[in-house]
Amino acid sequence: MKKALLVGYGGIAKAVYSTELQMLGYKVEVVEPSVDFFHYKTVNDIPKDKEYDIAVICCPNEHHLNAVLEVSDVCKTILVEKPGLANTAAWNRTVHRFPNHSILLVKNNLYRKNIAEFGNLIDFDDVSKIEINWLNKDRIPNPGSWFTTQEKAFGGVTHDLFPHLYCFMFALIPFNQFQHTIPQTFAMQRWNLDNISPYTDYGFFNKNGTYDVCDYAEAHYLLPTDDATNSLPVTLRASWKEGYDDQAIYVHYKNGGQMRVEFGLCPNYAYAEMIKAAVNNEFMGEKRQTWIEQDLDQWIHAQLEMFNGS
Repeated sequence: MKKALLVGYGGIAKAVYSTELQMLGYKVEVVEPSVDFFHYKTVNDIPKDKEYDIAVICCPNEHHLNAVLEVSDVCKTILVEKPGLANTAAWNRTVHRFPNHSILLVKNNLYRKNIAEFGNLIDFDDVSKIEINWLNKDRIPNPGSWFTTQEKAFGGVTHDLFPHLYCFMFALIPFNQFQHTIPQTFAMQRWNLDNISPYTDYGFFNKNGTYDVCDYAEAHYLLPTDDATNSLPVTLRASWKEGYDDQAIYVHYKNGGQMRVEFGLCPNYAYAEMIKAAVNNEFMGEKRQTWIEQDLDQWIHAQLEMFNGS
């Protein structure tokens, strides 16, 4: 039987990875001190003669690097939940340290069929601008926990939601059109533990904890087009708490028209497709071109670093 290892067993592991891996025929084992089935207290408790077909790192961000290094002894295909590692340098060092491994940033939104189909409908010659919004009504993740602590999470809404927005941009626009473009970025902290409700959509609330991360952010790109006299403005926005939901892609046309597609939370099938692609060494339905995957992961890390000075 195929074997999978989950490092961390929080919400995403329980709700998505465990279920989807089992449906794909994997025996799932877990590294998590509080779980009492097929589990190990730490990665170091795994026997060195064990071998896994895939490992998913979904523990708190601050532990991602150590988890990848430790799991590398028992698995060669490793998915790392966003935002990956602390910075581009750490990501590159880790990937280059294991040239025979496939260490990939989780990019489940690349495997959503509706986004790719939407992209095929766009005639960019007629487009005036594109907006991609992930604005939540009230969805601050575990306020007062590690998730809202800068040194543990590496960042706030930028590191939580922008990797998804980058995937949507990649699905719509050729990578070589934006990979060397430097955006204008803006991020701010608009909320704190005193002025948010303890009853957020994401449950756990520690009123005595820490909240020192951004919860609203924007990135503005001007992308080159075939017409040297024009460029295509692309705006990405993310917020944990806006009082309304707007999780959609807007394509504005030069004639004043608009196309809009809502995306919402990623469907579980996209995670399954991502897992199959990683194990089968595929990317976007074709045999993986390693440099594209590595360049995209590196690019996403570099974009996230731009918010650090905001």
